[in-house]
Formats: sequence, structure tokens, C-alpha cells
Amino acid sequence: MMVMNPTYRKYKPEDLQTLVLLMAQLGYDHSEKTLLDNIVALREKGGEVFVAEVAGTVRGCVSAIIDVRLAEGVKGEIVSLVVSED
Repeated sequence: MMVMNPTYRKYKPEDLQTLVLLMAQLGYDHSEKTLLDNIVALREKGGEVFVAEVAGTVRGCVSAIIDVRLAEGVKGEIVSLVVSED
């Protein structure tokens, strides 16, 4: 069995439809518009969405934010993580 190593990169608009399908696997019912609205809002707050590709196909995504807390200071936090059930 040949194992393919994933590559990681920032979300691009052409990933949107695949991300809608990934979110549906977790039970989140998004249209392209509602998910894009969330991505835009996340980025406006300094967060980012990253995808994992295997053989050129998006197989997962993660979103991360920067948060500031009184006790811990500035921290990065993973707020969403989805991997294809395939």
C-alpha cells in the first residue's frame, strides 16, 4: 500500500465546496455562502483556515485563531478540525 504524505496550505476560494462537504460529515449544515461568511469573519478577526491535501485533493481542514487572555497572554487556538471520513 502506497502512503501519500499530506501537504498543508492556507484555504483558497476553490476549496469552499469541499469544505462544505467536510463540515456536513460532522453534521454542520452549511451552504457555500454561510461557510464563506464564517471564513471571512474568522479572517477579519486575525484567524486563518488551513487545508490538508493528499494527491491534490483536500482531505481535511483546521481553523485557528489568536486569542488574548488575562492569565495566559496571547495564544493561538485551534477552533475547528475536520478530516474526511474517507
